[in-house]
Amino acid sequence: MINILRKIKHKAAKDSNYIPPHSFQYHLDVTDKHLVKGWAFDTKRPDHPVHVAFKLNGIVFCEVIANQSREDLASAGLATANCAFEMAPDLPQKSLEIIRADMYINEHKVNHEPIEFTLNYEKLVTFLREDLINSQ
Repeated sequence: MINILRKIKHKAAKDSNYIPPHSFQYHLDVTDKHLVKGWAFDTKRPDHPVHVAFKLNGIVFCEVIANQSREDLASAGLATANCAFEMAPDLPQKSLEIIRADMYINEHKVNHEPIEFTLNYEKLVTFLREDLINSQ
């Protein structure tokens, strides 16, 4: 078993494209059912935008390239200011059920605990009002 692990480690060290998952940094500003907003980048290659995806039971329900510029990231001293993202997840909007999902950066799972997607109550009130108006 130890020999197998050494071979894998040696092969990974030789592969210049190998990037361990721990080289990613990210922050989630918002994880609502209608909006996901944050930033993510690879500390080993900060000039290369990363692919961010969220999966529920192994199925992607939203994904984006984190390449938007944000001034607050530049002033915070991050390696890049062009790593922000914003997207609308494909999740049920009229349910109070909390969705727990996983976050992937360049196909590597980065969260230890599930990320919770909740319903924004203002958005729910808007949906309910629209339903009420449409039903009259």
